[in-house]
Amino acid sequence: MQADGHGQAEAWAAWMEPAISAYAHPHPDRAVSTFVWRSRRPVHPERLTEALGDTTLGVLRSRGHLWLANRPESAATWRSAGGHPEIREADHWLEAPASPAWEAASPQRRTLACWFWDAYYGERRNEIVFTGAGLDADRIGGALDSALLTDSELSLGHEGWRTLNDPLLRDAEGH
Repeated sequence: MQADGHGQAEAWAAWMEPAISAYAHPHPDRAVSTFVWRSRRPVHPERLTEALGDTTLGVLRSRGHLWLANRPESAATWRSAGGHPEIREADHWLEAPASPAWEAASPQRRTLACWFWDAYYGERRNEIVFTGAGLDADRIGGALDSALLTDSELSLGHEGWRTLNDPLLRDAEGH
């Protein structure tokens, strides 16, 4: 760098050039927004794997939980930063009130379960919040909806669902 003030400023500007980006006014289609996807049907793990690419475009962060069909008792967490989703088995869904698991749960956990309780499914549900720039809620929701069990798959019940291929969490059980 040069010793004089003017030359030094130019040298610093040239050195900083790659790090300086011009301010771009946000385009209305690129505004940061939030979209919540919810469903009461269990998710087919193999179809969810196929849909992951359509659930990450434009997503800055996402967080929620899933009901994977092949693990009907287990709640799975969904987290992502950018295009990197992470799905992990986390906890168990609470069983009906008056069950040992219900009685053992904290009052806060039971209250939360009551907010979302369904007479048939209990607290089982899918809910993911997506935040990003220019989110396409129809594309994301459609991709996730396509991963839900069909009516014929749903009729197989828990025992039938356990046989579904699980490329997401197969290592959780050592398979």
